[in-house]
Parts: sequence; C-alpha cells; structure tokens
Amino acid sequence: NDRQDEFVVDLFYDDIYGTVIFKTVAGQSKCPHEANTAANEDPKLVISSRPSQNVFPDEEMVFELEITNVGVGNFSSFMMYAQHRENEGGLQLMLDGAPFGESRDIRILNKDIMYKKILTVKRGPLQYEYTSLDLILRSTCDWNKEDTEKLYNVQKDEEDFLLKFVEPCPKVEWAGELNRDRHFIVNTNSEDPDNLEVIVFNPNH
Repeated sequence: NDRQDEFVVDLFYDDIYGTVIFKTVAGQSKCPHEANTAANEDPKLVISSRPSQNVFPDEEMVFELEITNVGVGNFSSFMMYAQHRENEGGLQLMLDGAPFGESRDIRILNKDIMYKKILTVKRGPLQYEYTSLDLILRSTCDWNKEDTEKLYNVQKDEEDFLLKFVEPCPKVEWAGELNRDRHFIVNTNSEDPDNLEVIVFNPNH
C-alpha cells in the first residue's frame, strides 16, 4: 500500500486447485521490504568526525554525522535514537542543539542525498569515563532496515570503546606546620636556612 511500491509479478495457473499463483520477480518496496525487490528505504549512518581523546570535563564531545537513504525510493522516513540502556552515568546528548533523550524523526530524505547532523555529548555529574553508546538510524515502519554506529572517542582494544573525558589533576592542600600556622619564617635562626620543608596532601585520599 506504499505509494512508491512497484512489483513485477509472474503469474502461474495451478491446474490442481484452479487458482492463480503469484511470484514476485522484481520491483521496489518498503514496510516491509519484499523479497526479490529493491528496498525503497535503506538507511546509512556514518560518523564522519569524532572528538579527540582529550576532551576537558567542562567541554562537550562533538560528533559530525552523515545520514543517507541508499535505497531506491524518492523519499523516506527514518528515526534516530541513542541506546540509553548503557548510559548509567547521566551523559547528556544533544542533536542539532536540541535535547536528544528520545528518538528523533528524520523525514523526507531524498535518495542519495547526504544530510549532515551535529551530535554533542556532555558528561554527567560524577564520572569521567563511560561505556560507549550505540547510535541507531532506522526506518520508522520497517525495523529490519537500520544502521548502527558507536559513539566513542577512545578505543582501548578491538572490543572496548569508551566515552572518556580528561580527569582533573588531584586537589592538594597544605599540611603540617604550614597548614596550622598559615605562614612560615626563614632566617639565620632556622635549623636549615637554605631549605624549607613543605608538606601537602590530597584531601580525597
């Protein structure tokens, strides 16, 4: 019932049951994509640019996306979403400047025309390292037609991908007499006038 569907069908007559047999041999279709036909909708998702491995904690990761319908249909209707199942640390995603917590409809994609999108990732309130997230582009009516890319900026090995922000250097504070007195004096009466012992500590440990 899709307006772009076209079918080339061979007809056979069944002498035993007296019925006509239809066999699709060519054409184009979607929702669903029928066997022996070309797909009207065939989503292609490419991450053309990823952030560097050194993203500071107060900055956003920027991913440049390319979306294309490589099917034969003149227009299509896709949806894009991130798999938030693994987002346990509160990562915040934005797509083209708008919150990207749920799926986003991307309609009327002309065939073979590439559309560019910007996706940003901001870290959560506590962590600096996160499991990668799957980004999925899918037909809105045929879930067998989809393309998936991983959102990551660090690859540890063939199977381990991360979204990782630079963790700030540990905070240090004065310790010992300098922390107690909040000043120091060095003069000829000092035990070691050429050197001053300074003690610091990391309050987080």
